[in-house]
Amino acid sequence: MAAEYFTEAWLAMFREQAQKLLDASAKPKAALNFSLAEWVTDPESARRPPWIGLRLEVTAGHAVVLPLALPDRSADVRVAFPYALGYRLSRLPAGPEFDALVAKGVSEGAIKLEGDPSRSPFEGHSLHDAIAANTL
Repeated sequence: MAAEYFTEAWLAMFREQAQKLLDASAKPKAALNFSLAEWVTDPESARRPPWIGLRLEVTAGHAVVLPLALPDRSADVRVAFPYALGYRLSRLPAGPEFDALVAKGVSEGAIKLEGDPSRSPFEGHSLHDAIAANTL
């Protein structure tokens, strides 16, 4: 179910891909608890009012994805970035080009990452890659 970046259909696809990965995980479902918040730093560029990002909440192996109207500083991992950079990254699979673009964004201050991504129940870049493969 491919969907255009930063639309309601994209949020639904994000949740679907997260749930597929959680369902396939060998980890005990009760242990799969995690939250991720991502938002754009220039919401006027997103042209998707009234929300500016998303919150992925994983509770006992069940994924919920909600739109964010404001930055969410309570999630386990918090990521903020300009819309254009997020759009570009959302379509790139993990690999050298993706890693270089993230490293550049972080070093230049365009990407702000807070929290501990190692707490994620998703293996490596599996969630990102599933989303990238389905983002238009």
